[in-house]
Amino acid sequence: LGAGSGLAGLVAWRLCGAARVVLTDGSQTVLELLKKNVELNSPSGPGDGGEVVPGIVEVAPVVWGQGTAKELGGPFDVVLAADVLYGRGGTGWEGPGHPLKKGLFLNGEAFLWD
Repeated sequence: LGAGSGLAGLVAWRLCGAARVVLTDGSQTVLELLKKNVELNSPSGPGDGGEVVPGIVEVAPVVWGQGTAKELGGPFDVVLAADVLYGRGGTGWEGPGHPLKKGLFLNGEAFLWD
């Protein structure tokens, strides 16, 4: 959520062995940047010589508080989120309906940077 340039998700994919990564953002401009960064960092990107495995990294539009993890193929074991609490005030993080909690498996983990 709030992938920005996609660095955290790309590191999770390329260096940490994540089987599947879905990079999301609410900005169309950011989504275009994400697609380009995935292309540049894919195994068939510059200097890698490998083959791309389709579907490992996906880019999808998500507006905070809208949509569901199920629509993205979740729930997920891990959710990385940046700038998702900015200016939200009382979003009810403690409640079971919070978007991050709805996106996780029962024993999943969420990592937030704000």
